[in-house]
Amino acid sequence: MPDAKSKTKKKAPGKPENKEKAKEKPKAEAQESKKHAEKKAKSKTTEHTKKPAPESEPEKTEAPETSPDKKTAKEKAVKKATEKKIKPIAKIQFHTPKKTEKQNLRKKKPLFLRQEGKKFKRLAEKWRVPRGIDSKQQDGMRSKGRVPSVGYKNPKEVSSLHMGYVPVVVYNTLGLAKVKSQTEAAVIASSVGRLKRNQIIEQANKMKVVVLNPRRGEL
Repeated sequence: MPDAKSKTKKKAPGKPENKEKAKEKPKAEAQESKKHAEKKAKSKTTEHTKKPAPESEPEKTEAPETSPDKKTAKEKAVKKATEKKIKPIAKIQFHTPKKTEKQNLRKKKPLFLRQEGKKFKRLAEKWRVPRGIDSKQQDGMRSKGRVPSVGYKNPKEVSSLHMGYVPVVVYNTLGLAKVKSQTEAAVIASSVGRLKRNQIIEQANKMKVVVLNPRRGEL
């Protein structure tokens, strides 16, 4: 019969080595964790200290060179658009009054003043119709001043004259052909624009026709 001692199993030769390895494992893990923490700390410091990489500048595309003639043409076009278009103004050559015998037919009229116009300095020398119920000037008293009436009217021969001429309304250059330069004068209609007005004035200067209604800058 084999002994009880002989029944006990023999220890495997590799077991003590496994125990030693098991003891060494936690040490190696601790060292690795330390190294990993150190790497993280170094990476953080390097991120703060690292300078940002210079951004690549966009490549400048050179514009095609334009000739000086083209540049000047563009500049002129811009100036024309910005500047106000000033239309030329034709000058009137004939605008002198005509002295005739008929002008002597005009009546000499008194100075018509408003009620109590001579009494107060603050009242201008103008005519205003008296509207009071008890107005003495309205009743026609001599001491209160003259009142305009039909009796002061000029004769028909003179009443229609303007600067000694009979006015004729003109709308275009064709209307000037009807004007008699010795006795009549042109009055340019108010609805006529600048361009057509210049044409009428130039034609009137050639025909020696007087223009009675000049505008600013035309004389």
